[in-house]
Amino acid sequence: MQQKIESLSNAVQNYSRQVHGQIEFYGKVVDESNQSIEGANIEFVWAHIWPLAEGTSSTNTISDSEGLFSLAGVVGANLGVQVSKNGYYNVRSLNNEEFNYSSLPGMTPFQPDPNNPVIFHLRKKGVGADLISATLNVKVPRDGTPVYVDFLNQKFGADGQMQTSQIKPPYESWKQATMWSFKMEIPSGGFIGQNDEFPFEAPESGYQRTAEFDFKTGQTDWKTYFTTNYYFSFGNPPRYGRLTVETDISWGGARITYVVNPTGSRNLEPAQ
Repeated sequence: MQQKIESLSNAVQNYSRQVHGQIEFYGKVVDESNQSIEGANIEFVWAHIWPLAEGTSSTNTISDSEGLFSLAGVVGANLGVQVSKNGYYNVRSLNNEEFNYSSLPGMTPFQPDPNNPVIFHLRKKGVGADLISATLNVKVPRDGTPVYVDFLNQKFGADGQMQTSQIKPPYESWKQATMWSFKMEIPSGGFIGQNDEFPFEAPESGYQRTAEFDFKTGQTDWKTYFTTNYYFSFGNPPRYGRLTVETDISWGGARITYVVNPTGSRNLEPAQ
């Protein structure tokens, strides 16, 4: 019995050593010009898994004059690192924030290097603008009859800068439908697709008057739901904004979330 207990204890200790590593981490914070950022706030959170007490522990530090920071002397299965500073955005598309320290089969522990710290990117906030913003659940007839969105007055109805229309089946039969469509049109401007992490400056030109979506069963792009993002412009002289449109084959309309700069500036960064 004693031998079995010792064998089990050794197995548990071996498992614990595989799951939990000695955490050592080195990082550096830079701005959009790759200049060091001093005084950034760093939050470390690391996880414990059985047979250690399950849960998480955390601590905080700040980056030094060279943007550097580090952590050592703790044990965990993985480490989360969050970097922030007032007046800056976190550039999530460039930042890796999760690091594995387990050496279980199939897992490779993170290898820290004080001479090659992990880089964390922040972007300095610019001068924001007073934007008009709204989320409208626009009710649109299913038979192609147009409804207009008035960006400036934050409403929809018989008048506005953008026309929306759709062809959709009745709600009770949408599961059997083989086609549907949704269309947006701005006669005095148009749309440009956007996929920017920081969509703060609308393009000056290149707008297409219509954004139209047609779906048919059997085609590779068939779907019953979509959401997509655009920059848009309207009017003469032009005004600029960005919007997200979201709709579904079963919906009697669409959800349109937008911001627009009423001054004619292409600046779409919100005031802080």
